[in-house]
Amino acid sequence: MLQRPIWSLSEIGPTKVMTVNSPVIDQPRVPGDVAEKSSIPIESGASTPQGPSLVIEPPRGWTSLNLAELWRYRDLLSLLIWRDISSRYRQSVIGYGWAVLKPVLTMVIFTVIFGRVAKIPSDGAPWALFCFVALVPWMYFAGSVSSVTTSVVQSSQFLTKVYFPRLVLPLSSAAVGLMEIGRASCRERV
Repeated sequence: MLQRPIWSLSEIGPTKVMTVNSPVIDQPRVPGDVAEKSSIPIESGASTPQGPSLVIEPPRGWTSLNLAELWRYRDLLSLLIWRDISSRYRQSVIGYGWAVLKPVLTMVIFTVIFGRVAKIPSDGAPWALFCFVALVPWMYFAGSVSSVTTSVVQSSQFLTKVYFPRLVLPLSSAAVGLMEIGRASCRERV
């Protein structure tokens, strides 16, 4: 028994040309289209396919950020942020305490080495606060640059399966660092 295809060429409609940043545009079929340039030999006497085709072209020049598209995928962004945060601290004994403990221990080490041993002046400010104010942004910057550069490679399985804005991956990696800064800063004030 022959099965009828889910769709046929006559049901699709006219040829559509689509680029990444533009809507689908109906265009009439012209001679020399993609289907006619095919390397597949056509039997003599057989007509060339006159049905519709879908041509996807990349955008030309510099592309914009397309913030509207990022807004549509905000749920994916929040899901990736939560996934990264929970996977980073899931297997550790201290758990989310590492977000607080890492800058505090670094601050203590810097205070002992530079404040007590090297006796570098801090212009009257307490050395612990002096170090902490500088270390938190630096630790965020260093961690974000490190994680953002590898985020696309680490999530390559998503890139080949589903379409979403590629900017979501580096943004989620940078946002995880912001969450850690917020947690570390709030714990230090208390």
